[in-house]
Amino acid sequence: MKKKFTTFSIFISVFLICSCNGSKVYFNSVVREKVEKNSIDLKSLQFYIDRTIELRREVSSSETAVSYGKLKEENGKKIHVIKLKKHTPGVCVGYTNDQVDISFEVGENKKLTFTTSSDPNEIKTYTIYADEWKREQYVLRKFNHKTVWRTGYFGKVMYNNQLFSIQPGGNGAGILVKKRRVNQSEIKKDKMQGRKVGKNTQ
Repeated sequence: MKKKFTTFSIFISVFLICSCNGSKVYFNSVVREKVEKNSIDLKSLQFYIDRTIELRREVSSSETAVSYGKLKEENGKKIHVIKLKKHTPGVCVGYTNDQVDISFEVGENKKLTFTTSSDPNEIKTYTIYADEWKREQYVLRKFNHKTVWRTGYFGKVMYNNQLFSIQPGGNGAGILVKKRRVNQSEIKKDKMQGRKVGKNTQ
């Protein structure tokens, strides 16, 4: 009996997780084409980041505080850290044929750019853009006086007019939109104003 209950509980949990994940789809070339075909402005869509992203930059010793994010002390250096958590909502503040600029917080230059690949024969998913991606080693964690190293890609990006480094795990990050919104048409509704005697005769 206990085994049956456990199996049923697992089934329900998996069903709920799948249902939640199924409510959103990755924003790619096919989705964008469908959205534009339905006359939906990209700036009216609600976007979501698909994973947690961390931005970091080293600050000068004279900089004692930051207006947003957190200031940490690491190995004698001051590090400005901004964390963008998974599924944080964002809005489109600009776009071209192959890119969209998404803002996840208020501020004119607080945006991240997502671009597509140049291959015309594939479904092109929009992924985070950086001016440069560099493969480097970094410390994954330390425990019992042992250091675990990992190799990953760091990306250079301008954010709020400051140069940040996208930490490993952020490369390849995509954006999501709600599936039901993609399938909707942008229909402008209007109503008749009515007419009164002696007015609106034409």
